[in-house]
Amino acid sequence: MNKETFELAGLIERFLQKKTSKEEEERLFFLLEKEEYKGLLDYYKKADKVQEKLDFMEGLDVDKAWENVSNRKKRNAFHSSLLKYAAVLVIGLIGLGYGLFYNSSGLFTDFQGDNKNNLFMQSSDHVILSLSDGREIPLTSKNISIKDGEDFFIEGNDQKVSFIQLNPDTKSKGLYQLRVPAQKNLAVTFTDGTEALINAQSQLSFSPDFSSHQRKVVMQGEAFFEVTHDPNRPFIVEAESSLVEVLGTKFNVKSFFGKTNTVLVEGKVKFSQNGQKEILKPGEGAVADGFNLKKTAVDMTQVLAWKNNMFLFEKAALSEVFREIGRWYGVKVSGEMKKLKENQFSGKISRETPLDQVLMIIQDVSPVKLQLKDKTIKVMVMK
Repeated sequence: MNKETFELAGLIERFLQKKTSKEEEERLFFLLEKEEYKGLLDYYKKADKVQEKLDFMEGLDVDKAWENVSNRKKRNAFHSSLLKYAAVLVIGLIGLGYGLFYNSSGLFTDFQGDNKNNLFMQSSDHVILSLSDGREIPLTSKNISIKDGEDFFIEGNDQKVSFIQLNPDTKSKGLYQLRVPAQKNLAVTFTDGTEALINAQSQLSFSPDFSSHQRKVVMQGEAFFEVTHDPNRPFIVEAESSLVEVLGTKFNVKSFFGKTNTVLVEGKVKFSQNGQKEILKPGEGAVADGFNLKKTAVDMTQVLAWKNNMFLFEKAALSEVFREIGRWYGVKVSGEMKKLKENQFSGKISRETPLDQVLMIIQDVSPVKLQLKDKTIKVMVMK
C-alpha cells in the first residue's frame, strides 16, 4: 500500500468524525478525483454487492456499508456520493489486511471486548520438540544446536528446524514429536531432505531416520509437504484413520475433528482409508471422515492461503470461519454454532491482523454480535 492510499484513508476517517480542516477537505476531494481512485469508485458504483467486485464479504451492499460507518448529513450530491464509495473502499482495504483501521474511529462501536484479552500479542506458547528419550525442548527465536547421542543433530528455532542423520547405519530407537502452538507456523527439514510447513495447533510424530522401506509421519492438524523422491521408500502421512502415500510430490494434508482433507499440488498420491482409496492428480483433492472417502473440487489458492499467512474464505459457513480463527489465535468459540452454518462469509484477511480487529470486521457485515473474553469468542446470532 502506498503512502497516498494511507493518507486517503486517514482523511476519510477524519472527515467522518467531522475533524477535517478546509485544507484537509480540499486535499481529500482532490485525491478522490485522481484517475486511479476514480476507476475504483466507478468499479464499485456498478456493483449491487461489494463482494461481487472485491471478493470481500458476502451480502454487503454499498448502501448498507455506508450506513454502518456514517450518519453524516449530505453536503452535496457529488461529494456525498464520492465519499460514500471511498468509505467502502477503506472497509475493503481493512478486510484485505492492509491495516487501515483506527481504534479511535468508532467504526465498530457495537463490539464489546475485554481489553485484557484482545490478543494483540503473539501467543506466549513455544514450539515444543520432544526427543525419543522423553526430553521436551522449547524452541524460541534463539537458534539452538542439539546432538542427540552420536547419531542425530538438530538445529533451528521457532520458525524452522532441521534434522540431520550423522550415521546412516544407525536405527532410531524412538520417535520425535513437534508441537506447534497458536499463531505460529514451523518449517521442518527431515533427514531425507523432505520439507514440511506445519500450521498452528498441529503436531507431527516421526522416527528421525525413518526406516529402510518407508518414511512415515503421524500428524494431527495441518501441514504442507514437499517430499524428496525415493522410489524405494514411499513417504506416508497418517492422519486419523487415513493414509496418504507418495514417492515424491507436493501436497497439503489437513486433519481436524475426525475429517482429513488432502490436496495435491504436484506429482501423484494415493489416499486411502479402511480399504477405500483414491489416486489424486495435481489440482485434485479428497476428503475422508472415518467412514467414506471421496474426491472433492478444490480451490488451490484457498487451500494454500495459510502458507502465505492469510485467511481466505469464499462463501464459507460462519461456523467454519470461527473454527479457523479460533484455531489460529488459540481461543475457544462458544455460542449458537448451528445457526452459524446458515450464514456465509467471504473475505481475505492477513493472519497478522489482531484478533479483535478481525472480529470487528466480521461483526460489521454479518448478522452476529461477538464478545471476546477470557480467550473465548462468544457468538450471538442476531434475529
